[in-house]
Amino acid sequence: MTRTQSQMRFWFLAFILFVVLVWILKPVLLPFLMGITIAYFLNPVVDRLERRKIPRWLSTFGVMLGFGLIVAAILTVIGPLLENQLGALFNAIPGYIEKIRAHYVPWIENWLGRFAPEDVEK
Repeated sequence: MTRTQSQMRFWFLAFILFVVLVWILKPVLLPFLMGITIAYFLNPVVDRLERRKIPRWLSTFGVMLGFGLIVAAILTVIGPLLENQLGALFNAIPGYIEKIRAHYVPWIENWLGRFAPEDVEK
């Protein structure tokens, strides 16, 4: 095996290990990923306030407070709407299942009727 093949094998295995690790730690990593994303998008606002001679700690506090208020306002408005929509969906699911059964069960029975019983039993 050449050196290049050995290096490619190492990096491929390292990548597979990385993917497996991320998959296993997915529930733990999500809050960190959300925090990093929020910080990435809010940092330019803090930088702009800091250039206007506002202390960074005060800029950060103000931006985070504003962001929290905006998120709370959105959840307050969207929360009840989402609750009503999900309730309607859960109530409608049995009807959807019945429509699917009424449409597909005869088709499946017709399709299965084409086979001889001795072919299906094995």
